[in-house]
Amino acid sequence: PDPNQRIESWLESRIKVLLAEHRHTALGARSTSWDTGLEHLLMPALHAYEYEAVTGEVAAGNEEFQQGVKRAVPLGWIFKGLPLHQRGLSPEAAARALLDEAQAVDILSTTAAEAAFGL
Repeated sequence: PDPNQRIESWLESRIKVLLAEHRHTALGARSTSWDTGLEHLLMPALHAYEYEAVTGEVAAGNEEFQQGVKRAVPLGWIFKGLPLHQRGLSPEAAARALLDEAQAVDILSTTAAEAAFGL
């Protein structure tokens, strides 16, 4: 695999562990479920967000993303998300940055047994 993909996978898995540990410590959550399908669905939106942040131009595809989320989220459920830019290769710094955001803490505080998270 590409060295960048290995680094990305390592960062992602480490951040997930740190966030799951936070949920366990702060909420007593016994487990944290990660939805890889949701994560793949979010990739184009994150790419578009990053493109817009770098270039100042609105990227195409937002409507398709919204439709994808509507199809992926079961009727009566709520989708919550937030973008976060992180520079550097520290999973601890990335997790800390997320936990400094009230919206991220709100999302991570979800305790419904059926809740699944994406990173």
